Amino acid sequence: MKAKSSATVSPPRVQRAQRRPTQIVRVFVFIPLALLATLGGFAVSKAGGTRNSLPAGMSVAKIAIGGKRLEEVRALLEKFAEEHANTPVVFSIPNEGSTPRSWKSLAKETGLLVDVEATLADIAKMGEIGLLERMRNLFVTPTGQTISVRTRVEEDKLTQRLKRIQKIVNREPKNPRLDITQTPYAILPGKQGFTLDVPPKTKKNT
Repeated sequence: MKAKSSATVSPPRVQRAQRRPTQIVRVFVFIPLALLATLGGFAVSKAGGTRNSLPAGMSVAKIAIGGKRLEEVRALLEKFAEEHANTPVVFSIPNEGSTPRSWKSLAKETGLLVDVEATLADIAKMGEIGLLERMRNLFVTPTGQTISVRTRVEEDKLTQRLKRIQKIVNREPKNPRLDITQTPYAILPGKQGFTLDVPPKTKKNT
């Protein structure tokens, strides 16, 4: 009777011992997947909330734009461009004396402007990264990317400004000459000529 009892009891124990590793493997597989999903959601949230927003740590013209949408960045760039347009620009040329001659204008008066659309295009390209790259920027390189501001030149305004300066500084050279009105005669020194070259406007292909 004891032999029969031991034979009937032992098989269930063997079956339970074989099932436990399978359950443990499932638990350990489930935990990394759940952790990855949690970290992924956290990274997307910290990096901007959605794929339409920019990764964390991005900046342009010392303006933090990480986590913002392009529409928000456009408003910030337009404000920056307006401020830049009212900054002074100084044109300076050598002078016969120790102090060079200079002329001051506003950036918008000389056609030196910020190109908002080109800058936004660069920002959009840098923002097109996947989840893993966003996580890397968040945990490995939190400083992010710095985007350079694009500029454009309105050649008509710049040429007009240079031509106004040209009229002031252009001077014909003068040779030394003998002054016979004085006794003894005197040699009057000559003067060096000066010419400001204004480059021609770039021809646009039509």
